[in-house]
Amino acid sequence: MRQKEERIAVLEEALTESVTIAAEREELLAQHAETSENAAQKLEEMESEVERNHVETAITNTKNASLMMALNENEILLSFYKTERQRMLEELLEMR
Repeated sequence: MRQKEERIAVLEEALTESVTIAAEREELLAQHAETSENAAQKLEEMESEVERNHVETAITNTKNASLMMALNENEILLSFYKTERQRMLEELLEMR
């Protein structure tokens, strides 16, 4: 009888230890799942940010191209006006 009681006590202790280990593993699994979910959410946010940056870069590049074209046109006009001014000055000097 005593041996049976000792065996029951050992089995109860083993069961308690097994339940504790299972609970700890479930806790770790829940923590890993939460960490994984947070990482996935953060990754999604970062991907959205990268996409937004790509769009903003494309818009900026378009604006820059437009500004470069306007600058080139203004430089051509400036060159024309300088040449025209020089021609007019030469004509004015010839008239004197």
